[in-house]
Amino acid sequence: MKKESKKFKVKSRDKQSKTTGVRHSDDDVKKAVVDRIFKIEQLNNIPERYVANHSNCSRSSIGRMCKCKFDGQSPIPDWTTIHNYSACIIGKSEFIPGFPEVLCHVLNLIVDDSADIDCTVDNDCHIDIEIRFHTSKKLVKDLWKRKEIGRKRNNKK
Repeated sequence: MKKESKKFKVKSRDKQSKTTGVRHSDDDVKKAVVDRIFKIEQLNNIPERYVANHSNCSRSSIGRMCKCKFDGQSPIPDWTTIHNYSACIIGKSEFIPGFPEVLCHVLNLIVDDSADIDCTVDNDCHIDIEIRFHTSKKLVKDLWKRKEIGRKRNNKK
């Protein structure tokens, strides 16, 4: 990937301005996610017009996703665009190889060095994700409220 010389100003917490490059710390993760989603899209023969008609992506967002993949020099799209595009592709796809790696990339970005993450595929449609926080982290559960956390069921077929 070619690094552009263009710079922009970012205000820090102490109101001082500092100059940073055009790359963000999560660009490698975004690129890995975009690459995998495009492979899934190609494997399932999903046309670009399907995404245009069935996603929450604007036409310009779809263009940014495609330019990022094909020319390798365009800016990497933001997480909202990646989410909307990916949700459409995953929703339409029958085959989603490499998706556990996508989840691990995103989870690693969120927890950074605070935890170890393992992803295993048990069968064709079940992924186990294990997150082991380091000993300095405690997961505190409200004992009076017993409900499942993070479970979502989608009844779409």
